[in-house]
Amino acid sequence: MSKKISQLTKVIHHLNSKDGDRDFDMQSMAGEYESEIEQILRDAADRVNAFKQQLETKREDNRIQEVVKELQAQHDAARQEALAQFEAYKQRTKDAETALHKAAEMKMNALTGQVDTVRQELQQRMAELNALKESNHSSSEAQRKALALAKRETEEAVKKGNKQFNAMLAERMGMEDDLRQQLEALQARLQTASTDNSSRAKEIGAERKQWDAQRSALVQERQQADAAWRLKVDRLLEELESEKENGARAVELAEEREQTVRQLSEHKAAMALRLDNAEASLQRKTDELSGLAKSLRAAEAQVDLLKDDLLTAQQEVQRNAQRAQRAEDTAEATHTRLEKLQATFDAEHAEWRQQHTESTSSAARQRAHLQDQLAAALAGHRTAEQRLQKCEKELATATDELAKTRESNAQLVSQLTREQSAAGDKGQQVRTLEAELSMTREQARADFAAAKAAAAAELQAKLAAAASQFERKLDEERGQHEQAQQELRQQMREAIAAAERHSIDCQARLQDTHQQAMRRLEGQHAEALGEAEQRATAAREEGQAKKQHVAELERQLRQVKQELGEMRGQKDQLEMQIREQADSASSSQQTLSNQLAAARAKQAALETQMREEAVRGAVAAKVEQYQAEMRRLKETIQEQGSAERAQMLQDFQQAQDKLNAEWATKVDNLSQLHERSSQARQAEAKAARQDLVHRHQAETEAAAQHHQAELATALEQQASEFRQALEEAVTRHKADLAAANARLQAAEQQHTQQLQATVADWTATLASTKEHAQHTQRVAATAADKRQAQACQELQRGYEAQLGRLRDDLAAAQRSVQTMQSTLADLTSAKQYVESKCATLQAKLGSKTQELQDTVGDLNMKHAAASAAAEVEHKSEVEAMAEDHEAAISALQDEMAAAAAQAASQYNQLNERFTVLSARFDARESRAEDLELIAELDATVKSQAGELRLLEERLAQMRGELLLREENYNKTFSNGGAGEKALAVDKALNAQQGVVDWMLKSSSKKKLLEEQAKNRRTTSFKAAR
Repeated sequence: MSKKISQLTKVIHHLNSKDGDRDFDMQSMAGEYESEIEQILRDAADRVNAFKQQLETKREDNRIQEVVKELQAQHDAARQEALAQFEAYKQRTKDAETALHKAAEMKMNALTGQVDTVRQELQQRMAELNALKESNHSSSEAQRKALALAKRETEEAVKKGNKQFNAMLAERMGMEDDLRQQLEALQARLQTASTDNSSRAKEIGAERKQWDAQRSALVQERQQADAAWRLKVDRLLEELESEKENGARAVELAEEREQTVRQLSEHKAAMALRLDNAEASLQRKTDELSGLAKSLRAAEAQVDLLKDDLLTAQQEVQRNAQRAQRAEDTAEATHTRLEKLQATFDAEHAEWRQQHTESTSSAARQRAHLQDQLAAALAGHRTAEQRLQKCEKELATATDELAKTRESNAQLVSQLTREQSAAGDKGQQVRTLEAELSMTREQARADFAAAKAAAAAELQAKLAAAASQFERKLDEERGQHEQAQQELRQQMREAIAAAERHSIDCQARLQDTHQQAMRRLEGQHAEALGEAEQRATAAREEGQAKKQHVAELERQLRQVKQELGEMRGQKDQLEMQIREQADSASSSQQTLSNQLAAARAKQAALETQMREEAVRGAVAAKVEQYQAEMRRLKETIQEQGSAERAQMLQDFQQAQDKLNAEWATKVDNLSQLHERSSQARQAEAKAARQDLVHRHQAETEAAAQHHQAELATALEQQASEFRQALEEAVTRHKADLAAANARLQAAEQQHTQQLQATVADWTATLASTKEHAQHTQRVAATAADKRQAQACQELQRGYEAQLGRLRDDLAAAQRSVQTMQSTLADLTSAKQYVESKCATLQAKLGSKTQELQDTVGDLNMKHAAASAAAEVEHKSEVEAMAEDHEAAISALQDEMAAAAAQAASQYNQLNERFTVLSARFDARESRAEDLELIAELDATVKSQAGELRLLEERLAQMRGELLLREENYNKTFSNGGAGEKALAVDKALNAQQGVVDWMLKSSSKKKLLEEQAKNRRTTSFKAAR
């Protein structure tokens, strides 16, 4: 800088000292310095702006990452909460099932204990009964009766219990069948509902393919608008964070937020309108392509018509070629016949010459004999010559006709060739048109494919994210719904199966218990009967032993009595007293024993009856109690099962209703969107249809006019060409006939001359041989007469045969002439046919023109009616769309208001969370690595601050230097010379003041930078932790 200043000072001194080219040098130097100053300032501003843009980009990226992390955390929290709720529901269901199993097991254990208690009481009663039976030895019959009665009563009780159990079992089975039927009905309803849901899902999936393409673009635009809104909200949040101490900006921020919401809604509506316009343009392009396809099809139809006309012309040319071929075949046959006639004539002429030679030789030998017949021979010769001349004339005529026929055939062939070449040219034109049409079709298809591919690519690019997101959501919701349904079904099936297993187990246990009790009762009854019989037998044996003992005692008593009777004499009084005492004692003893036995029997019977009645009552009471417990258990199980089933069905119905409501809401929203988009598309389609109808009418009229003009031109051209060809053919045929006649006359004259020369030769020969004939006439007069007669006869026969052949040839020539005349008549008829065909085509052209005019009139009328109907429908649709648009705008405003409220609440939550986290962060304990990192960051900040200070000082020096240069320049060039440029110092000082101030940094910006550096250190510290 000092060097430049010194140079500038030298330059100024040199310029002041010089007066020659000072102005020029100073102006160039000033321009260079000004450009250098502007370049320096521009580079500095660009660098500063780039650095600022990078800083803002990085800050935006950090904010976006933080927002994404927060949204991901919220999504994870919501997902975890939903999973926790689902797990809690599953746990509640499992707990209820476990409680039901535990209650059932407890009741079964209680019933089992009661059964065991009843069994023990029964065993005790049976023991008591056995004891009573053992104590009642003397009353066996009563015991048997009592036992039989007890057995009958027990059997009756067992039968009654079995009947009651069977009735209860039948009732239970009926109830189970009813419950099973109800369960099957519920399952059928559930299956029907699931089928309906699946069919509805399929229908929605089928419809989704239709309106996904429409919705995805809107969703993408909405996502873009939401992203822009989020960015704006983030910016607003940043402004709130940076200016949160300023409470006065709250109202302005709210207004800006509302304005942003309005702008977003307007932007969203504009995006929707742009989307609709894009779809309308796409539809218009599609309609234009369809119109081009229709015009291509019309051109193809026109080409097909031209092909049909060309095919008709080719068929006509083929018929003419066939006729020419037939004429050529006839000419060839005529030529063949003429060749045959010529060969026959040559053979006959050679034969005649030979005969003439022979006759001449014979005439030379018989000259005298032939002189009388010379005149006749000459007359016959003349006749033969005349016939020969006539045959030659006919031959010449036939030859001329053959030549004419060949020439006409050649002309026809050339005409056919020209017509084929013309047809080939037309075919080439048609092929050219077809090639152009195919090229146009391929180009249109390529354009259509390109447009379609571009539109499809754009739509695919727009729809990919939204469609995938919607499909993921739909699949997740469907999966959750199906999973919930499957879990509910599984839980219902498990609960029902558990209840059925529990009821079957209870029934089996009850049946087993009943059977075991019956078996035990029967066994105990049989054991009691056996023991009673054994005891009765023992009692009988004991009675017999007692009777034997009594008998033994009576025998001993009798022995004592006998001994006392022996001592009666001595002690009569004593014996009488003893007898009286013994009789009285025995009678009293017997009476007492009988009374005691009867009392004991009555007491035993009463006790047995009472005990049996008590046992029966206890058994009946226990059975009734057991049955009542069973009924209560059954009712409890049924109630619990029905309650659980009702609860499960209610939960399932609520979940299904909730899902159905959500689906219905989504379907209604989507159907509304689809209706709006379809209405917009219908309006665009109607407008495009009107445009297409107008274009189609114009194109139809133009095509009809063009087709009429082309058809009339083609018909006139074909008719003129055909007339010209026919006239040329007739002219050529006439010329050929004239030339053939001339050639025939010339050939006839030449042939006449040749015949005359031949006759002269023959006359000379006859004259030379006359003398020889006269000399030999006399010699061979007789033989000559005979031979002459034979020769005359042979000549007559030869002449007659030759005359017949010549007549046949003449007839053939006449037939060939008739054939040529018929060919000429055919050509004339063909000319008339072509003229009639031209007239018919002109009439058809007129009718087609009239039909086209009628069709155009009908189309105009239909178009007018369709236009009126379309206008009415368009008005109604516009009104409906306006109402829908107003409703959509109100809904969007409500949604945006709700979103703004939600954003405000989220901001408050985030602010509170940030406060809590800040408090937690401030209250954290520092670690060694954190302190080292903070030290490193502080060192980095200090080094950057030092570099920043150096840059500020350097910029301040540059600014001072520049100001000094400008001041020196203004002082030097402020004398008002011509062409001089004086700079304003104030303007120069304020020219880049904003850039220099930003580069120098104000105190508030420094504080903001320090806060940002602190935040970055905090973020890096968190990341490090």
